[in-house]
Amino acid sequence: MSKKITDLKEQIIQAADQVRSISNLAILENREYTVDEQAKIAVLDSEMNNDMKRLDVEDRSQQIEMRMARERGSEAIDKRMREAGIHEGGSTTGHEFISHTGERAHFLTKTDKVASLNGGQRLANGTGEMIRAMICGVNSRTPREVQTAMTGGNNNLGGLLVPNYLSGDVIDLMRARAVLGLAGCPTIILEGSDNQIATVVGEVTPQVKAEMAAFTPSDITLGSVGLFPRTVGCVVESSRELAEDAPNFIQIIEDQISKTMAALIDNYGINGFGGTDLGLIGSIHINEVAAIGSIRWSHLASAVTRLRVKNQEPNGAILFPTIHDALFNTTTGDGVNSSLGWLEPPPSIRDKQYFNTTACPSGRIIVGDFTKYAMGLRTGLQIEATTSGANNMFGKHGVAIKATIRADFVTLDPKAFERLAGVTV
Repeated sequence: MSKKITDLKEQIIQAADQVRSISNLAILENREYTVDEQAKIAVLDSEMNNDMKRLDVEDRSQQIEMRMARERGSEAIDKRMREAGIHEGGSTTGHEFISHTGERAHFLTKTDKVASLNGGQRLANGTGEMIRAMICGVNSRTPREVQTAMTGGNNNLGGLLVPNYLSGDVIDLMRARAVLGLAGCPTIILEGSDNQIATVVGEVTPQVKAEMAAFTPSDITLGSVGLFPRTVGCVVESSRELAEDAPNFIQIIEDQISKTMAALIDNYGINGFGGTDLGLIGSIHINEVAAIGSIRWSHLASAVTRLRVKNQEPNGAILFPTIHDALFNTTTGDGVNSSLGWLEPPPSIRDKQYFNTTACPSGRIIVGDFTKYAMGLRTGLQIEATTSGANNMFGKHGVAIKATIRADFVTLDPKAFERLAGVTV
């Protein structure tokens, strides 16, 4: 209880005692209150009412502060997510789907969170806490959830799978920082071994039939594509002293992992993993228009129109930074004969979003509905740490932390995308 609340309660008790003393005296002398006593009681009554209102406000404020203190770590994560691009609304858990054979998968949109998949169970900075425990060892200050999770592997600087309720915040930060995530690409959390995802192969053909006549079979076709997760990861080096002494070590390590993973996700999601997996840039099922030349708003508008003809509504485009800036820095007027200004996008594409990343080749632009390109995650975050190996970590009293996930990408409807090739500034 705060000192302010204690003082207010004491003031109310003292005022009540004074009113009681005046009342007892009048009863003892068998008389009515005097004018002075009535005035005194009125003043005391007013003071008690004011103090009780202040007490109510302080009490509610203290309750809020206590709740905020309990949730401070969670709120810090939410703030970082909002800064990274995730909306400010409440956490959602996406949609759970179960196949005929019982395999489960969660379909998460841009605003859904992996951290919310476990019925609200969550530990802020869980991944960072787990990494610090792997480096420094488990002690009385190690969160109970981390101690429990670490019983599933080698606690002595070995590899551990970080559960979703611990690693979900880092994975969500990774999704939010990736351009593909910002563009609206959903995430499919796979829990089973059957990773077949339904895709649209042919579009429906509407028709009108005469009475008692038969419908002609439509050319709508649903197909399937397999998700075959590849291992994507990064290595972060740190001194063991830093892990032990720096209060913000857990936040820094999570930020670095999520930022590096986001860049990797964009690279593989856009360019593919190689071989027959060619991503958005190399897919033979996505239409490509070549020899675009110097980029103009009209090129984007034409691409959007072609997609609309296919009953698609693209939500944006992904471009290389110099192409993006050349597009948005297009000027109108010469500043002498006419006023100099910036050329706006035409009305037909003014509501679209444009995302720049070095993961997109400089000569290409991807236009489409990115809600129809999904990332599949097969496992949670895998963490390994070592004090030996490359770069003489043992001699430096350092540690190398490796973080990996297993991911793949699938185009749910190739007709929702178009590539522009041969783009220049």
